[in-house]
Amino acid sequence: VVASPISPCTEASSDSLLLCFQMLPVVDAGADSTTCEETPYQLAAYAENVSSVMWTGGLGTFNDPTLEDAIYTPAAGEFGIVVLTLTAYPIDPCVTEYSDSMELLIVKKPSIELAESIKLGCADYDEVNNQWYPVCLNPIIENGTTILWETTGDGTFDDPGIQNPCYTLGIDDINQGEVELCVSVTGQSGCQFVAEKCIKIYLPLQLINFTNNTWYGVSSYLQPDDPSVIDVLDPIVLIPGSQNLVIIFNELGQFYRPEVSPPINTIGDWDQVGYKAKIKNAPACLPIYGDLLDDLSFTIEGTHTYLPVLTNVATNIEQLFGNDLSKVLLMYDWSTGQLWTQVAQDFNELVPGKAYLLISNDPSATYTIEFPDYDQNAPPEFNNVLVEADISSPWNDFETTSQTHFFLFADEAISNLQAGDIIGAFNQNGNCVGISEFAGRNSFYKLVAMGDDTNTPEIEGFKPGEIMTFKLYRKATGQTYDVSFTYDVDYPNYDGLFAIYGVSRITGITTGISSINDNKL
Repeated sequence: VVASPISPCTEASSDSLLLCFQMLPVVDAGADSTTCEETPYQLAAYAENVSSVMWTGGLGTFNDPTLEDAIYTPAAGEFGIVVLTLTAYPIDPCVTEYSDSMELLIVKKPSIELAESIKLGCADYDEVNNQWYPVCLNPIIENGTTILWETTGDGTFDDPGIQNPCYTLGIDDINQGEVELCVSVTGQSGCQFVAEKCIKIYLPLQLINFTNNTWYGVSSYLQPDDPSVIDVLDPIVLIPGSQNLVIIFNELGQFYRPEVSPPINTIGDWDQVGYKAKIKNAPACLPIYGDLLDDLSFTIEGTHTYLPVLTNVATNIEQLFGNDLSKVLLMYDWSTGQLWTQVAQDFNELVPGKAYLLISNDPSATYTIEFPDYDQNAPPEFNNVLVEADISSPWNDFETTSQTHFFLFADEAISNLQAGDIIGAFNQNGNCVGISEFAGRNSFYKLVAMGDDTNTPEIEGFKPGEIMTFKLYRKATGQTYDVSFTYDVDYPNYDGLFAIYGVSRITGITTGISSINDNKL
């Protein structure tokens, strides 16, 4: 400013000031962007000519809302479009605040609901083609784009890029008894999160079928994963009161009875021995989960043995016993009523999954047999021998029990029998408790008499030491005869009294005081 003087003054005077202008704030919250649910997002804002800034918006949290490049973490359950605003505060003397906003799209993470494991069972096995059905997976996958299934095994997926593929087990999968399948899912709309989940598939290396309501010999060539008898047999129990298993015994008389409440288990853990089990509500199937045994040997001692089958292939009896074969008096299959003896037999192979009653010639003999090695290509299920056809009894029906007395007939004893003749064993109550039909000279003729099952209130058969009587029914004439037997004293039981696992050899059959031939039966 210049001031001019008033006359007569002549000298002018001047002064000046410096006026500064403060720039207004400039703020840019950054471009709209995307992040994943609950995933921190690094903001990229710009601000100048500000005294401070402050981020606001959303339900989540900022690590430091006064930073331009703050990190925003969405709240749990926060997704969709969230508006985040950056407010810039001016430098004095300016007083006007400026703000800018950006939209952050919060995308739900991909999620997978998938069981940790599944156990395959009998229903998953194709008996016709002897192979496992493909395992079809059914996870719940949400908010994903790309799906990829992978496996640690040697099987194959029908399509590893779909949500619900089916997996065909490989040979190694089957031999190992387990395989792991894993799925990974990438997020949607720029969400970089990858969800992963795995499922273990466990499959039994053995399936044991029960086709009839009767007694079975049972054994396994596996060491179970869960060794408790209760766990091993759970697939045929399932419900309180038991679905299929009535009772199971080992050779020592210890038992597991699931029908009673509470169930009784005196066996404890499953062992590599034979068991006898009573089955109801057949058919039934028992899957066994576990590892193949390292030791395939079994020691036989004592009068009788519940003989297991410790391999997964049918085993020839003569080859298995070798030089010890002469020590075996007979073997019995509870489920079919079939016998093996030195001179005649209904079967000559031991079948995986079964157990057999073995009665020794020499109770003092102790010897060890070695089962053949496993066949890696053998199916887990063995087709059991069909049960023999039922005989139409000319007397009362009777129940098969596991307490048996065996009668073997010499050639001279059956020389006058006719095809169709039926011999029955009777207890002191007059009830028939065992029958056998004679098929002809070339057949293996034997009679199995039933003992009483002490686990039921009914009387199904003979009591130990009870006198046994016999009758013969001739179909050709419809006549019934009271008969008596002549016993071979070289066999264990020759006194006509019932014995559990008794063995008698019959050398003659008579009616009254005369032979069958004399009476012209």
